[in-house]
Amino acid sequence: MPPTVRFATPVADRRAGGYDDFANALARGRPFRQPVLTPPDGAGFSAGLELFLSSAGDVAALAAVLDGTLTWRAGTAEAPGDRLVLEVAADVAGRPRGVGRVRGTGLGALALVEGPPRVVEYENVDAAAVAAALHDLIAAAYAAAQADPRHPARWHPVMSARVGRRTLKRHLDGRRATADAEITRLTTAFTAGAGAQLAAVPVLAGDRIGRAAAYLTADPLPAAPPFPLGAADDPARARRLTLIVRDAAGTPLDPLHHLHALLAEALVPAATATVEVLTDVLDAGATALAHPLVTLLPELAGADRPPARRPVGGVTPLPLGPLNAFHGFPPAAPVSQLEWRYDDAAAFEARRRRPRPVVAVPALGTTIAATDRVTTIWQRHGAAIVDVCDRLQLPCELAVSLLAVESTADLDERIARFEPLTATDRTRLPAALETAYDRMVGPRATVDAAVPLGPASWRLDVTLDGTRTWPENALAQRGRLVAWDGARPRVIANTGGASTSAYTITVAGVGPPAPAEIWVLDGHTTSVPDPWNAAALVRPGASTLTWADAVTAATAGVRISVGVLQTLIETGASVVPWLDAVDPDVWADLGIPHPPAALGGYLQDWLVVARHSILLGVAYMRWAYNVQGTRFDLPVVGSAYNHGNPARRSGTRWGLQYHGQYVERAAPHLNAFRALFDGAAPPAPAPSVRLMR
Repeated sequence: MPPTVRFATPVADRRAGGYDDFANALARGRPFRQPVLTPPDGAGFSAGLELFLSSAGDVAALAAVLDGTLTWRAGTAEAPGDRLVLEVAADVAGRPRGVGRVRGTGLGALALVEGPPRVVEYENVDAAAVAAALHDLIAAAYAAAQADPRHPARWHPVMSARVGRRTLKRHLDGRRATADAEITRLTTAFTAGAGAQLAAVPVLAGDRIGRAAAYLTADPLPAAPPFPLGAADDPARARRLTLIVRDAAGTPLDPLHHLHALLAEALVPAATATVEVLTDVLDAGATALAHPLVTLLPELAGADRPPARRPVGGVTPLPLGPLNAFHGFPPAAPVSQLEWRYDDAAAFEARRRRPRPVVAVPALGTTIAATDRVTTIWQRHGAAIVDVCDRLQLPCELAVSLLAVESTADLDERIARFEPLTATDRTRLPAALETAYDRMVGPRATVDAAVPLGPASWRLDVTLDGTRTWPENALAQRGRLVAWDGARPRVIANTGGASTSAYTITVAGVGPPAPAEIWVLDGHTTSVPDPWNAAALVRPGASTLTWADAVTAATAGVRISVGVLQTLIETGASVVPWLDAVDPDVWADLGIPHPPAALGGYLQDWLVVARHSILLGVAYMRWAYNVQGTRFDLPVVGSAYNHGNPARRSGTRWGLQYHGQYVERAAPHLNAFRALFDGAAPPAPAPSVRLMR
């Protein structure tokens, strides 16, 4: 059975009124989309539907569009309209589609690039009408609960609202005054901004929640209203409402995007529907939508879904919102030593989060080298980045900054990084291939001296065949092994050095020493042959592993990163089903062949094309925004991409897991991008999606 989402509930529903009050309000109003995105509260852009409504009758009556919890936000000097904020219920919002086998739930099960809506705001509501509507809702719910005291599961969820330490139901049961008087007191305090006792009100889709307020003197008025708007002192003055939908990160989305997706579900047979929509939206033949919203906004019945974010001047602005303020990680209870933000120009900066411990703030500003590298990246791959970021709605500066970190100095798009075998990998490969892979992935070293330190640990003085730079204990921190004959002991310490061949390495987990040579399994980076040559050796002179063997290893799931964005083959392949579900036309529209079924095919020439690598890398970043909550926050995006998820790591600059100094390398490139494209002569093509204040 598909998850049920109470959206656009019919008049015949058991709750009085129903969603059609809201729909009819829209149908009788004069909606228009603001041509310029404006910051309603000084903290982000509004992408809402702004509606002018006739004051006649109940046209301006409002209802909850989804199950959730209402809170009140009083108007301010910067944003004078009072707001009702509906936080969508967790089971209704659900979980966005994931990668691999992870399926979405609730609204997250819909095949959308965007995650489910999490917050719906009704801006410019009438406080007295809201208090009256909530009074009626609570009074009816309490009467129903009293009539059916033994079945609390049947009660309206508003009975579970908290009043102090008790539920609203128990609070009303123990009242001294009459229930009606107490409900009046609570709802009046709620809309007065003094709702400490009743700060949140659970509602169901279709519940009446108030009425739009008269339009404000500061509102830009429509040029040709279909009804008289009325002057400031006119008791029949027109009403104005702005409906705003926000995703899990707080970013405002065009409400039409999700409305289209939900209404479209009403045409899907119940047996195959992703979401069950309880609404009267079909015509007599049940083949087309027939609903006040569709009459008002015909694009809701069209085949093409309205975009979640409307471009302004050719650029889709993604608002910074809370990322404009200094914050650490995790935002609620930071463990990071630093705190950071995007400033008003959306440049990235950091500072110490607290005086102790003293931690150095790295240099993150624009450099000549970073500007030159961003310029080169844009010259070679700007067109692909624009196409992909526009399609998946990811800030272009994030794609560029991560590409700058992940790619080689010469931007080799055929680069491949072979990681050491894991214990699981070793069970998947035949012994001969395992040995050949080990000798390919690690530099050979001569054992000059082997000193036993215990029954199964040794200190080895070694000389590498070539020079390497390993900081002190870096191999131990990376969890590296050495291949010493048939054994694979782990490194527990190593001396440090820069471009040297002599090291002392301490290993544990091996008995008496074998031949006087080892291979330090620290990974190997090389280019895939062009044209492809299956018989060629991956690392001539060091191993017998051929490129055909490498394809076999990749097919078995061995960790190999490929392409300019160095996406792990398994990770890239895992995001393909998500892309197929949310945007099945993306391959054809971007001129990219669908990825191969076998993982080895990614190495055998699919992922070594820069445009292909950029698509999968950006798709993973976009998926992480929906599912892992990266919020387009550079340190969190970097950890999700570099480590696999934004895992917490206490006592570090950023409070996140990384391999290397990821943010320190990425931030100067992000800032160089901002300076370059905000300058007097930005290069072409223009970025299509950007972070903005």
